[in-house]
Amino acid sequence: MPILEAALEQLRGSSRYFSLDFFKGFWQFAMAVACQEIYSILTEEEVITPTRVLMGGTNSVAYVQSTVQQIFAELFNKGLMICIDDFLGYEATTEGLLTLLRKVLTICAEKDLKLNPKKCSFDLREALWCGREGSGDGVRHDPARITVLSNLPEPATGQELQQFICALNWMRASLPASNKLVDPLAKVMEGVYDRAGGRKKTNVWTVKLCDVGWGDDESACIESCKAALQHALLLAHPDPDKLLSVYCDASDEHCGAAITQIPRDQATRPLSEQEHQPLMMLSGSFSGAAKRWTIVEKEAYAIVETCRRAGYLLHRSDGFALFTDHRNLRYIFDPHSVSKSVAKYTADKPHRWSLLLMGYNYENHDITGNDYVWADLLSRWAQPSRQFALFGKSLPPPGVTKGDNELCKDEQGRIWVPDEAAELQVRVCVVGHFGIAGHRGTAVTLKQIEDHFVWAEMRNDAEHFVQRCLHYASTLGGTPQPRLLGVALHAERPNELLHWDFLFMGESDTNQEYVLAIKDDASKFVWLLPCYAADADATFAGLLDWFASFGVCRAWVSDQGTHFKNKVIEALQHALGAHHRFTTARCPWENGTMELVLNHTPSPALGGVAPVTAMTGLKAMGPSDHIAIPGHVQATTLEQIQATQRDHVVRLQQALEDMHKRSALVNAATRAAGRKHRATKKGTSMAQFDIGDFVLYADVWQHVRGKLRVKWCGPAQVVATTSNWIFEIQNLVTGQRKEAHASRLKFYADASLNVTGVLLLHVAHNGEGHVVHALLEARYNRQEKHHEINVRWRGLDVVEDSWEPADVLLQDVPAVVKAFVRAHGILTPVKALKKALHLN
Repeated sequence: MPILEAALEQLRGSSRYFSLDFFKGFWQFAMAVACQEIYSILTEEEVITPTRVLMGGTNSVAYVQSTVQQIFAELFNKGLMICIDDFLGYEATTEGLLTLLRKVLTICAEKDLKLNPKKCSFDLREALWCGREGSGDGVRHDPARITVLSNLPEPATGQELQQFICALNWMRASLPASNKLVDPLAKVMEGVYDRAGGRKKTNVWTVKLCDVGWGDDESACIESCKAALQHALLLAHPDPDKLLSVYCDASDEHCGAAITQIPRDQATRPLSEQEHQPLMMLSGSFSGAAKRWTIVEKEAYAIVETCRRAGYLLHRSDGFALFTDHRNLRYIFDPHSVSKSVAKYTADKPHRWSLLLMGYNYENHDITGNDYVWADLLSRWAQPSRQFALFGKSLPPPGVTKGDNELCKDEQGRIWVPDEAAELQVRVCVVGHFGIAGHRGTAVTLKQIEDHFVWAEMRNDAEHFVQRCLHYASTLGGTPQPRLLGVALHAERPNELLHWDFLFMGESDTNQEYVLAIKDDASKFVWLLPCYAADADATFAGLLDWFASFGVCRAWVSDQGTHFKNKVIEALQHALGAHHRFTTARCPWENGTMELVLNHTPSPALGGVAPVTAMTGLKAMGPSDHIAIPGHVQATTLEQIQATQRDHVVRLQQALEDMHKRSALVNAATRAAGRKHRATKKGTSMAQFDIGDFVLYADVWQHVRGKLRVKWCGPAQVVATTSNWIFEIQNLVTGQRKEAHASRLKFYADASLNVTGVLLLHVAHNGEGHVVHALLEARYNRQEKHHEINVRWRGLDVVEDSWEPADVLLQDVPAVVKAFVRAHGILTPVKALKKALHLN
């Protein structure tokens, strides 16, 4: 990989540039056959073996860099700089640049390398390469990145502060005394690391800065850092015709250095009259045992560390001028000449440093304290006048003029808002988004704003604001969210997997209101058993009848009703050694095999075979099979009948085996085609929720909801993953956990969301329901023909007590309902309720 500081020196004297970028650069390079298995990716369904180089793989960067350098060897560092798949061409003239470009494109055509047109630029006067903008005058960091970093809000978590410090550290060569500038933030960051128990960003994202001593001083430090970014230096290219100067200094906690160059004819001028061009800024902090060094050792260390880190600049035949306290340098070469009381181990350290300095050609200059002022030295560097125009206040765009009231308006009379007025833009978005009609959508919000205001990127800002509005996200859209279909449990042979569920049929003469449907997965064979109640006893009896007829099936699938998840079914499962898989409630496609219940109808999923044939081998009956047709009577013997029966049994076994294989193939193909068809539908995507993400979850009720209730509750936090489609979420207020299907979840924010008290109030207000405080009395509603219970809700007034269906309450709060029945069992309405709900 190129060293950017050294590589960009080649731009000195150039004025014309082009930049090229590969299209998916890593994928254009084949992976060696012997290495393909090593980089294979294991998924739940298959093993993916790549044949191209993977981005992020071990040694991928080094391999691609060396390969590209080999391909363009004749041009590398001879007008062409290469960083993986980013090219920068430079020449002094336009003709030379075109010649170089023609050579590069010719090689790309010969090697079949594809370039991305959207990322290629030609005939540039300033080139942007690897985050730095270079020209013949010098190199500076990308102004766009500096602007974005300066507009960031004040960090609130350890992760945000860590990212801010890392960004400043990447630009430290252009920031004088950067370590001293960032020191207050670094101390807070150390407190974050101690509390988080690690230094990785995955450890520090949960730590709030207000909990580790963040205050006004740190906020002021953030603003100072942003101000320093606005005045980041333009670093000149090293010129061998100019004199090299090195200035070093140290204090109790920090050390720093500045490397500059000046014209040779200014060497005799006073320092205040020399025109210095900065080449590099270096800084550091003393920690650990280094804090206890003497000031002389610290100043000596500043000299040695500067020579070590900037060795590629300082190793010149004409040497460099070193400006420091002359006594420090004398101490390095002869430690005992300063004080005989210095310990030997202390004296040995500077003596070792002197060995490093012997490899440099330099001339030492002693500067008095009055002249050696760090701040004055930095302020005297010559800067091109155009450098300051980049960081001034944004000017009104064409067509915007200032009126008498000091407001800038365009031709339509709309007020122009400057780009740096981010807080004002947010306030305008708030006013435009929220009104009498509630929280509006993107189109309406944008229309309200653009009628009165205008600024750059207004459409994108409004769209981002609306998408981040929690109130709007809670009321937007219905359910479910379209997701890719997953792979459910299926069998290849009859009686390997059973599905069952209850169907409510209403009142009947026999008081049997439910039907228990049991269906075989492979053959689609169905039993429909009438039941008095949807309880565990009916399920138990139905399963035993099935096992008595067809044998024990050891794999079951059902939803998570209380009649299926109880001790009786658990005991039956344990006794038979069966596996019971529960699917997500209110997601019918999870147990969708229960939808077809016709046994004698040929099924396309079975290749045209009826379920009864696939299950038992018997021929399916149609309406005409009940017609009696006289047949021919033949005489035969008992031996012939037995032989014929044995032959039929053998043929039947073979036919059933062949039919089951065909049915399994048809079933697999049909399900695969269904998943593929759903995946092509617009808006269908795979759920991409990470542990710690915040999501909104759908509000699903069996009874009628309030008209103004939100459609999405939350946010809640994802705390576990059951499968690719089932996630466990936790309520932020109650701490209650529950499983939810991916189609009932909608992404809101990542793990860095700041959970405030206001957000918790919103979660409590838009919860999926109310909490039962007490059950007051029971009655029978003759119009609706069901029993009801009067409920007093926690947190609501007495006048808001409501009558709710008893069967719904039994599902939601079974313990409370049963306690109410036991406490008021002598009352006539409660007795009737107890009988209707089959409560013992």
